[in-house]
Formats: sequence, C-alpha cells, structure tokens
Amino acid sequence: MKTRIKKLISVKSMPVLALALLVLLGTALAASRDPVSGSGNVFGFVGSATFTVGDETFEGSVAVIPLEEPVVSADGVFYFPAVQHTFEFDDESTLITVGEEVAEPKNDKPGEYTLNGYMDITEATMNLEGISGRLRVHGTITDLFVGEASFEIHGVISR
Repeated sequence: MKTRIKKLISVKSMPVLALALLVLLGTALAASRDPVSGSGNVFGFVGSATFTVGDETFEGSVAVIPLEEPVVSADGVFYFPAVQHTFEFDDESTLITVGEEVAEPKNDKPGEYTLNGYMDITEATMNLEGISGRLRVHGTITDLFVGEASFEIHGVISR
C-alpha cells in the first residue's frame, strides 16, 4: 500500500526558501553586531584609552590588573593566564574584560616585548550595557615590570 503525502511546497521552491531564510537570519545577526577598535597607553598599569563601538567613540581611563602570576618560558616569553582590564569612560560607561596575554621579547630591542592576547567582555554599564564579545589586543610593552605599554584593540561585539 502506497501512501501519498500531499506536497504543500514544491521541491523546486525549497532552495529559494532556504536562501531567503539564510538572508533573513544573516541580516538579523548582522544588525546586532558592531565592530570595535581602540587604542591606549598605560604606565604603572593605568592609563588612557579610546574605544570606537560602531559609530560611537568612548574616551577614558584603563586599569590593567594581572589576576595571576605570569608563567615565564626559558626563552623569556611571559604568559599571563588571567588579566583584567577596567575601562572607565568619560560618559560614565564602564567596560570590564578578562583575558589572556602573551609578551614576547623583541629581538631587535632588548627590554621591549610584543603583546598579543584576547579579552572577553565580562561586564558593561551605561551606554555599553548589554554588550558581549571577545576582543583582540596587540601592542608593545616598553617596560614589563613598570607596566608601560601601548596597545590596539579590535573585535566585534554583540548588543
């Protein structure tokens, strides 16, 4: 006995419907994501920072707090397993991140290090409330023990 299932949608229209669904989903996801860029300088693990989220710019201060002792390799690379960054902006918005960072000695400049890492957003207030995401950090440490560095931040956040 053969059972026939009534076709509500023709097989030929399925790819068109799937493509339309993907376009709608992609548009919805893209609408809630914004690019982030920023830069800053610290001395004594505190300093200034500028962030641009979408088309909004935030300026203020940053404090860098190593939460764990670094692990140092035989070749002088410092691995920081947990570093907190607290950004306090002029509009009273705050952004707190926690991430990992690696400081590799520069061969051409003794005492200087190349900084690379990531920062997960753990808290955001005021005009940044509700954002989440992972940011990449890259920079130069000119004095590791004093905490003197310049950095750039890039990534994408979700609102």
